[in-house]
Amino acid sequence: MEWSSARIPREVIDPKYLYYSERVGNTSTPKGVFTVEVAKGPSIAPKSTIISTVQLLTVGKLSQSTFQSRDTYSSKLDNNIDMYVITFSGPDGTTAGNLSFNAVYQSAGLYLVQYVLEKSGGYDVTITQNSKAIIGSPYKVTVQPGEIKAINCFTSTGTPAAEFPVGTDAAAATIKMEAGITNFFKITMKDIHGNLL
Repeated sequence: MEWSSARIPREVIDPKYLYYSERVGNTSTPKGVFTVEVAKGPSIAPKSTIISTVQLLTVGKLSQSTFQSRDTYSSKLDNNIDMYVITFSGPDGTTAGNLSFNAVYQSAGLYLVQYVLEKSGGYDVTITQNSKAIIGSPYKVTVQPGEIKAINCFTSTGTPAAEFPVGTDAAAATIKMEAGITNFFKITMKDIHGNLL
């Protein structure tokens, strides 16, 4: 570095007059050189994402969803200590059917949750990570009835007292009708969990 003034011609500045900040170092590395390890930051719920989920479910059938932990910059974060919870509120706005399931760490910040629902209808689904909603949550799903089960089905002639479980008692399940006259009866079908079809 050089300098000059009206009285002094241009010359090199003596290094003893320059300011040097104090350098940090240790005996194993050259003065001022050191290693820095950057630790990963925490997962950020509003940046974490739903990787896969199902919006049309069937009663009694195994379903699953996967979630990805992400950092402040939306980069994938391999964090195995997050707590993901998926909560189903319903069916159809009731709170009687609230169910929560915890996700399990798989690898590279990916979490998997598996669940089976037994009541058909519409549900509001909330996915939280460490008690905060993630991207895409909440959303709605529909759970359709499962497989029909004959023992849960009923016949009726229109009078409530005339409802009989099919197949329970042959005499009780018989509906008497006259030949030559149009008669009507109703069959109420239900799945294996008692949901109307």
